[in-house]
Amino acid sequence: MRNFLRIFDKIQRPSLRQGVIFGLALGGIEIVLWLLANFIQDANIQSILGTLALAAFVVLGFLAGQRAAQETGKMGTGVIAGIWTGLIGGILESLIPFIIDLIFLPTIVTNVQQDFKIHPDLYKNIKFSDITASYVFTSIATQLLYTVAVYTLIALLGGAFGGFMGRRRALATQNTYAEYEPDGEENMVEAGEDSAENVLPSPKKSTKSASVAEVDDSIE
Repeated sequence: MRNFLRIFDKIQRPSLRQGVIFGLALGGIEIVLWLLANFIQDANIQSILGTLALAAFVVLGFLAGQRAAQETGKMGTGVIAGIWTGLIGGILESLIPFIIDLIFLPTIVTNVQQDFKIHPDLYKNIKFSDITASYVFTSIATQLLYTVAVYTLIALLGGAFGGFMGRRRALATQNTYAEYEPDGEENMVEAGEDSAENVLPSPKKSTKSASVAEVDDSIE
């Protein structure tokens, strides 16, 4: 796992690096939840899976924002990390449904045309001849962009809160280091003074004092 994460060490910006890591993880989780929701037909379970899908954007956005803000000490870094997480995760989550819609685009166009005949009131300012493959494709792409934007906003909120918490942790760590630095400096000064005392030679008696003592001895 650590060797895999080292691949992302080349990304210098903490917000982008954490956003890519947690965005890919988020995309994988969303794809699994989407597959489960399509295979399980129970409405209650589908509702739970939908709630988990939204919660995953908040949680992973929070984690990305917290880790990024711890590196820089800035809340804004966490917000940007949350945006990247939501953007990447949202694109991956919408990628499989988008590909499936493209594969079955002719069938979807036919279904929309039949729905137009049954419920024409639902299609305001649209003619039957307007319902073409390009019209349906534009509708699908617009819905995809809207979904990604909503998911990005949700992850942004998680990233903002995570950035706030990460900034507090970074400041607490800096204050802890600042408390220990003065003691370390004083110990270094004291150690330097002790070493200086050991190195300096002891003062010698002056030759003048010695000569005076000899004169006194001779007088006696």
